[in-house]
Amino acid sequence: MQYENIQKAMGVDIAISKKMSEAIYKWGKMYVNESPWIRGDIKSLGLPASICTEMARLVTMESRIVISGSARAELIAKYMIPFLSNLSRYVEYACSTGGISFKPYMDGKGIAVDVTKAGYFYPVSFDSAENITGVIFPEFKRVGKKLFTRLEYQQFSGDMYTITNKAFVSRQSHCLYLLPRPQAA
Repeated sequence: MQYENIQKAMGVDIAISKKMSEAIYKWGKMYVNESPWIRGDIKSLGLPASICTEMARLVTMESRIVISGSARAELIAKYMIPFLSNLSRYVEYACSTGGISFKPYMDGKGIAVDVTKAGYFYPVSFDSAENITGVIFPEFKRVGKKLFTRLEYQQFSGDMYTITNKAFVSRQSHCLYLLPRPQAA
């Protein structure tokens, strides 16, 4: 599902331009050594990934994150150990595409964190401090010839946090059909 389709399906404007969205995609391709200019006898030095790795190393090498102050904080700190042990990699990802999103959730064993690079989420709104207050997370799954798409729209307004999900199915990536809402049992 492309940029315009996501906007149309959710009925909101994405707060980054199509040109910026395309640039983020290009940066991501450069990071994995798939720059558009690499072909034939034109080789890559792999500089984008090397620069991101070094920047992440410099940013995180002396970092110290402490979660304390209550029994709840200590429990959160315990579950955050696996996430924090990979912090350098996440900073590298953020450098590669210009941003990253962390979505903590309970996974049955504790707290897990879904890490999403820019280009795989779409900011919709910001507050006066430039914090994202509305965002769309698309998710795709192909089953046979059908492409299933779930759009998760999260919006924070005042003290209200709203999450809206819409699911679509298509046989072609540009034709979307809203799936019926499941009936309550």
